[in-house]
Amino acid sequence: MAIVDKARIGFPMPQIFTGGVDRALMRQVAADADALGYDSLWTQEQQFGRADSLEPLVSLAAAAALTEHVRIGVSVLVMARHDPVQLAKQLASLDQIAGGRLIAGVGAGRPNVAPGVEGMPTDRRLLRLEEGIGVMRALWASDDATFDGKLWRLDGVSVNPKPVQRPGIPLWFGAGADAALRRAARLGDGWMGAGSSSVDDFKQQLPKVRAMLEEEGRDPAAFAVGKRVYVAIDGDSARAERRLKEWFGAYYGVDTMASRVSIWGPERVVAERLEEIADAGAETMLLNPVFDLAEHQAALAEVCGLTPRAS
Repeated sequence: MAIVDKARIGFPMPQIFTGGVDRALMRQVAADADALGYDSLWTQEQQFGRADSLEPLVSLAAAAALTEHVRIGVSVLVMARHDPVQLAKQLASLDQIAGGRLIAGVGAGRPNVAPGVEGMPTDRRLLRLEEGIGVMRALWASDDATFDGKLWRLDGVSVNPKPVQRPGIPLWFGAGADAALRRAARLGDGWMGAGSSSVDDFKQQLPKVRAMLEEEGRDPAAFAVGKRVYVAIDGDSARAERRLKEWFGAYYGVDTMASRVSIWGPERVVAERLEEIADAGAETMLLNPVFDLAEHQAALAEVCGLTPRAS
């Protein structure tokens, strides 16, 4: 059985660059995602850092305009740093541009913002996350939205256009700690295992999520499960690991993380590890190479058994 028969396969929209933004690569990867049969294209949020990382929703707007079939998603937006009214408007507009193909990942983020930054809210980030979600869902669902929270109140408010998806855009949580998994089970439409977590972490966390869903009275079958997987295909395994470490050092600031959370090696080895993740319960796998994106996109499509779409 092909990997694609066990899980939907996603791919990153080019967003993080060295040597300048490559617009041609963005166009190519988006178009090829549709043509090769990928399920989805994804971005992530990094507001601060030395790496050239494009804003995720702007990047998804480009992806939406360049594609017709793939879903588009962000994993994840740090809710404490966003105005939920403005974000509701942005996401609804993006879902309209995409024709109802948007998935929005949300998370609480870290307690601190970044060294040298003042003025950004850092207090009550969990409350900001939960109330922000409530505000957005209220605005998406009604032209007479009401919400009564500690930070936000709405009384007969309307924001338009509404998302194409009704009653609103699916919200997937990025979470790892038990309390965060509980929050995902209580409030989310899905959960995406972080790329900074290992396959073993995912195997331990998913049964907890399923148990929590049942405790919350929710149907696990109606709750989406994904996993971001950093991956490198290369017959020279040592070279692949070295290149992954270089990227992790530049982006995360911790190069040793690459060896703990990534999959790398020849196609056969990568295929075996991806099948292991799908068998563990990942319904969507976001396969995230960090170099040679176009080459990896074609190779991973073959490894996973994707069926090209008719043009």
